[in-house]
Amino acid sequence: MSKKIYRIAVIGAGAAAALHARAIKELENAKLIAVCDTFPGAADRFAEANGCKAYYELSRLLAEEKPDVAILSVPVFLHAEYAEACAKAGVHVLCEKPIEMDADRALRLIEARDRYGIRMMIGHVVRFWPGYAEAKEMADRGELGEILSVNFSRASQVPARGGWILDPEKGRGAIQDMLIHDIDFLHYLLGDVSSVYTLAARDDTGCFDHVTANLRFKNGTAASAQADFTLKDNGYPFTTRYRICGTEATLEYFYRAAVLDIQAGPQAEWFICRKGGQPEALPLPERNAYAAQLAYFLSCIEEGKDPVLGSPESARESIHILDMIRASAESGEIVRED
Repeated sequence: MSKKIYRIAVIGAGAAAALHARAIKELENAKLIAVCDTFPGAADRFAEANGCKAYYELSRLLAEEKPDVAILSVPVFLHAEYAEACAKAGVHVLCEKPIEMDADRALRLIEARDRYGIRMMIGHVVRFWPGYAEAKEMADRGELGEILSVNFSRASQVPARGGWILDPEKGRGAIQDMLIHDIDFLHYLLGDVSSVYTLAARDDTGCFDHVTANLRFKNGTAASAQADFTLKDNGYPFTTRYRICGTEATLEYFYRAAVLDIQAGPQAEWFICRKGGQPEALPLPERNAYAAQLAYFLSCIEEGKDPVLGSPESARESIHILDMIRASAESGEIVRED
């Protein structure tokens, strides 16, 4: 019996769309059939580069192509609108993170999924990232012991694509674009939050583009997550790291993207310091996290079950934590869970 090939449309032809296109090409049971973008030039360039058909209106793509799956790579404030349209057409949805602008708006995606009976997943790709997915597995096995404190950070120069991402209402800068990655992973790793205290600074965009969120989880663990857009056009490389301190081991990860004249390629380090032992370098798995994420989603569709990883409900909880972080940044006060 031949394996089903899922016909996939990418909605939005920006930077993230190229990552999804590459992931589709890695999977034997996936085929990229079309792209849609309201900017015809962007759609045409993407279609030419990836050998698929270009559309400029979502309704026309859905009617003519009837894809099995739509990958939503549109601005966050459009997620609910586009997810509803795809769900109504009977198309399964893999939606880029975060689920929507806030927890209230996120309900629209969950309601659309339930109303039209499709499968839906939110693309919190860090859950599949080499060195992050394994950290969760190690914690679940008890290899780290009781987790006492966690520190996560990520930074980059202000993204060249700018636009809506740097709009204080539509994009909300680094707090919404980058911090959400680590907040979601912390929620995945540690569970629900009890309180948040945020130190943050706005830059000339009016967004909180320099954010340090201090979180207390209901299990007692203390954590911090930091995100920065450094400066426009200053060449600062995308950099991310974490340190997880447990009663049995401390696990640390560092990644920096390639920078001309600093190193030949990206740098990555991952190591563990076990109780009573010496630092031990760990090999990082070679894995395209976007391909792993899509493969997981397609397997859920194949098996007729809703995704557990990246479920809309979990993604809504993560954006709720981000709502608390933003409220603390605005007020300068501790925000506690009700």
